Amino acid sequence: MKKLFLSALFTMVPVLSDAGDPSLIPAIGLDGVESSERFRFIADFDLDGYEDLLLSLPTYTFGTSGSYFTLYLREGNDFVEAGEINAHPKSVSIENLGKKTRIWVYLHGSSSSGTLGYYILENGILSELHSIEINPGDGGTKIGNSIVRSVFLDRLMVEKSTTINGVVNWDKWN
Repeated sequence: MKKLFLSALFTMVPVLSDAGDPSLIPAIGLDGVESSERFRFIADFDLDGYEDLLLSLPTYTFGTSGSYFTLYLREGNDFVEAGEINAHPKSVSIENLGKKTRIWVYLHGSSSSGTLGYYILENGILSELHSIEINPGDGGTKIGNSIVRSVFLDRLMVEKSTTINGVVNWDKWN
């Protein structure tokens, strides 16, 4: 009986540690059904040694340049909302600056232009976007292409959700 109790207790620990994880709550689709998919990044954005969460709105909100993501910082077993960024799931990188973090994003504008920018996270506060227009991609410039390659050389690994019967699962997405 004691073994059964301990086994049940240890099985529950991961569930308890993720109880406040907003990425495990199904997103509502346009049809009102809990089935819309999202993107997420898991990384230590605030440099406190714990993994935080950057979670997108449902995929139906995405345009060519991306959509909004909410940054959640981990506090114990819960996540606290720190702000929103506009990003594309293939173009998010973080840069550790000691006591603050730069969250780099690229927002596609056309085949030859877009916006490269960053948000600064410092003391749990997320700045506005600091950005410039650059010209990468087809018809872009050598400098524009070099900047994008350099900034996103170590881009964050992104995951995409699938929701079946109200249960959200996450898998790596390219």
